[in-house]
Amino acid sequence: MTKSVLITGGAKRIGAGLAKALGKAGWHVCVHFNQSEQSAAAIVADIETAGGVANAIHANLEDPAAASQLVEQCIKVTGHLTCLVNNASIFQYDGIEDISAKALDRHHAVNLRAPMLLASCFAEQLPEGQIGNIVNILDSKVFAPNPDYLSYTLSKVALTGATEALAMALAPRIRVNGVAPGITLLSGEQSESRFQKAHSTNPLKQGCTIEQIAASIQLILDCPAMTGEIITIDGGQRLQKLPRDIAFLT
Repeated sequence: MTKSVLITGGAKRIGAGLAKALGKAGWHVCVHFNQSEQSAAAIVADIETAGGVANAIHANLEDPAAASQLVEQCIKVTGHLTCLVNNASIFQYDGIEDISAKALDRHHAVNLRAPMLLASCFAEQLPEGQIGNIVNILDSKVFAPNPDYLSYTLSKVALTGATEALAMALAPRIRVNGVAPGITLLSGEQSESRFQKAHSTNPLKQGCTIEQIAASIQLILDCPAMTGEIITIDGGQRLQKLPRDIAFLT
């Protein structure tokens, strides 16, 4: 059986790590990118050097028509997809004092609308008798909301709810689950020391890694009775109910 996966936002950061992990596990990987063409090509080269198969495919997920076009391009190189990892996200700061319609719309377009449209296209192309999987990459902050990154948080809260709704809508042919990581990689102007402190400010004193996210996806793929489930990897940080995003508290 051919194993073929589309990973949105697969050219950089978490997505790149997941692409290489699934490529190593024998999946034909479609590495989606928007602006990171060179990074996508490098990920494809890494997968192929390791003996895997991969293609880089461009799409701007802010365009409503992009979802169907992206899936069509994937089908051309794979025959059909058997897994979809909705990883691409816009992550820009705002709060209630400066939230705007533009920010809400941009986060909604990429973080919610695109995954929903991709899920629909994925279901439509899945051959009869084939079992498929959708994994939504969420965020542990949805289980302990705070006022920071408000547009982003709202979009991820919506996708969290959509994960259960899709699990019901697409059963029994397609299982839909989510992985909700906590802080995983250094971002923006964050220093290495501040990142390390934020990464360990939780009950377990250790944070999420790309390897743990990849392992969680593999667990989902290996559990045929799992659907509508969300695996949270944040060292228990959500249990602390912090008043602000951890980046502002360390």
